[in-house]
This record gives sequence, structure tokens and C-alpha cells, in this order.
Amino acid sequence: NRSLAKEVSSLYPLDAFEHRFPLEPYFSRAARMMRDKIFYCPNYDLAKAFHDWNIPAFLYSWNVDDLFGAFGGVNFIQGSNVTAKQMGFFHSAEIPFVFKKFTDKPPSSFGPEIAFGHPPRTPYDAFHNLSDFVTCMWSNFMSSGRPFTDEQSCLMDGITKVDWPPFNDELNYLHIGFEPQLSSIFDAQEYPNDDFTKMGTCRALKQYPILFRDGRIAVFGLKNYVPPESQ
Repeated sequence: NRSLAKEVSSLYPLDAFEHRFPLEPYFSRAARMMRDKIFYCPNYDLAKAFHDWNIPAFLYSWNVDDLFGAFGGVNFIQGSNVTAKQMGFFHSAEIPFVFKKFTDKPPSSFGPEIAFGHPPRTPYDAFHNLSDFVTCMWSNFMSSGRPFTDEQSCLMDGITKVDWPPFNDELNYLHIGFEPQLSSIFDAQEYPNDDFTKMGTCRALKQYPILFRDGRIAVFGLKNYVPPESQ
């Protein structure tokens, strides 16, 4: 309803998005809403639930500048003028770093290039160093359930030592980027510096069953596609 739309919109002032992306402010604002509603706020809830049950959980955010380099201007979504750069750090963007698989192909919303499409990378550059760091941590998770071990500190060229304790009452998470650092949700800021969602925003979003229109028909031109029924 209108009152709900007005209240939720007030959490994401349009002028902030117009300043950053003047051609796509509504897309950018909607993308931020979806990020918070679908990913960040539920991730916080899940980490807190694990913590309450004394089960170690490790929360992180992914933020790598210039992810697509010269390919940043490539049209990312068919039927729109949204570029790869405007997409920012999307779900699955970290997968190429876990497996160190950069395909040297332009990003695309179709096929594996949605995550693996990258401009050419040079061995031992910042992207490869970050990949080594992430791969090391994920391997440790598989073997020990922890990101670091006595045998594997995961220190790589350009990566300074950082602690990543399980999620706790400090609402801690690891900001993963070229300069990884331990952060707290308590210190969350406003867009565009919102590395994590502010708790007030999550509380407001949880009050309402917000449904996002399935745009696959309009965007991809799928035929005979039936959107899922609302719960």
C-alpha cells in the first residue's frame, strides 16, 4: 500500500542514488532494498541464531573495487541499460576468487560469465593475492570449521593479518576486499558507504512482507513462465 511504500522509500532517499547513478537511480535504490531484504538482514538473523545456540558462525561482506575493469561498461542485463559496474558486488561475485577462475570474458547475465567473466588478470596482482587469501580461508573452513589455523594464517602479499572471530555480541563481520578488516554492524553507515545494513533498516524491513516483482518476463522475454504464487 501507499503508506508502506512511503515508509520503506524513506529508508532509501532517492537523492542519494541520483547523485551516484543519475541515469539509474530507481534501479540502484531497488537493488539496495533487495540486497538488504533478501541477503544482509537474513544473514544477520541466521548468524545471530547460530550464536544464540552456541554454534560458531562467520559473517562477511564482499567489497572489491573495479571488479570488471575495462568491461565495466558492458551491458549486463538484456533489455536494460544497466552496466556491469552499476551492478556492483552481486551475489556469487566472490566465487571466481574462491576457485581462482577468471575466464577473461565480458560479464553477462547468461551462463557462468555472470560471476566468472573478468578482464585479463595478471598473476600475483591484487586480484590473485585476494584469491589466494579467500581460497585459503575457505579451505580451512572445510577442514577445521575456522577461517584460520595455526598452520594456515592465510597471510598473502598485500594482506595484513586480520582476526575473524565467530559472530558475537559485537555483531562482528569480516569486510573482505583488497584490505580485509574486522568490522561491526553497529558501525554501519548510510548509502553509499553502507558496507552492511543498519540494524534500524533491518528492523523496519522485517515488519512487512515485501514482495519483489519477478522481472524475468520483461527482462529476458521468457515465454510460458508463470511467476510463483505469493505466500
